[in-house]
Amino acid sequence: MLANLLLAAAYAVSGCAGLELALTPGFATPLFLPAGFALAAAVTGGTALLPGVALGALLTSLISLPQVTGLPPQLLATGGLVCAAAATLQAYVGMHAFHRWVRPAIGCGRDVLRFLM
Repeated sequence: MLANLLLAAAYAVSGCAGLELALTPGFATPLFLPAGFALAAAVTGGTALLPGVALGALLTSLISLPQVTGLPPQLLATGGLVCAAAATLQAYVGMHAFHRWVRPAIGCGRDVLRFLM
């Protein structure tokens, strides 16, 4: 429980800071650190840490979406849930891809290249 709360807090704080890197509000950012946090947490902690990813993505969306859009609160909540589901799915798929194609030791150049891809 504590690990999920810490992950959610780190995701939300770095997510809000990362969204400041966007050229203008609503555009994609060139670097989004929380995605890396989510992948690292999922690879090391397994599916037990996915609720922390979902909560962090939901908090990030609920904080940032009102600044970007003028949507009513019902649509903001729906958008936040969609973003949280997408971030959680991304971490889950990334975790399985990592376990399938990269050896945990990352001991050779091929594994490093696969990790970077």
